[in-house]
Amino acid sequence: MNKKRQKTDSRIKKIITHSLWILIMISFVSSCSTTKKNTIKTKELSASYIINEVKENQFDFDRMEAKIGVKVNGNKNLNLKGQMRMDRDSVIWVSLSLKVGVEVARIMITEDSLKFMNRTARTYITEGIDKIKEILPVEASIKLIQDILVGNNPYLQTDENYNVTNDGNIYQLQSDPNNIVRKDICITANTFKITKFGLEYGLNNKGVYCQYDNFQNFNGMLLPTKIILGLDSGLMDIEIDYSNVTIGGELDYPFNISKKYSRVQRW
Repeated sequence: MNKKRQKTDSRIKKIITHSLWILIMISFVSSCSTTKKNTIKTKELSASYIINEVKENQFDFDRMEAKIGVKVNGNKNLNLKGQMRMDRDSVIWVSLSLKVGVEVARIMITEDSLKFMNRTARTYITEGIDKIKEILPVEASIKLIQDILVGNNPYLQTDENYNVTNDGNIYQLQSDPNNIVRKDICITANTFKITKFGLEYGLNNKGVYCQYDNFQNFNGMLLPTKIILGLDSGLMDIEIDYSNVTIGGELDYPFNISKKYSRVQRW
């Protein structure tokens, strides 16, 4: 393998690793003040009322398929395209290609396993979800990852105390700043959809953020077709764009590993 191919291979592995970490450890540490103010007048609502409305307006699906564009902004930028398929609470399948159309990686997450196939290096990784949980500070589940990918929020609980503020068309919910895990969520007042959210954790305020935009209506439900995932350090952010979204229908999730591929033990 030449040096250029090795560098591309290494960057793709790093991007996928960071993406999985961000999806599972979603956090948001900056303020939610980027939205224009005074476009509508919001009512003073309780946190429990807002949370229940968010749950009532969450995006639900049995199966979903979409073309995806992945743009990585960091020390070196990278553009990928591909397909994503999901079976609710069961499977997440992703195929990633370079702009020229050559597949470089394939990922499949199920209820009990995570698989990653690197086409350029001819290697693959397969790990049980229990193994992944051992190296992460939060509970990992396929439902949690799917919720993040469609703009739902598994962290919102009505039995937790939140400070509620609004700036004209956005509700901001913030949990107790003394908590070990601190939540910061921004919700539009007219649709009760989450636009930004995250979890700040630890004494040194580490975290990542997630931002949702370009909502489109599918079967009477709003789906964000642009997601930005970022590290609070500012070293990297990952922009995911959905197009040609299909809800329902029969899907397959091919993941055949060639005998010529070698299994590796670590990311």
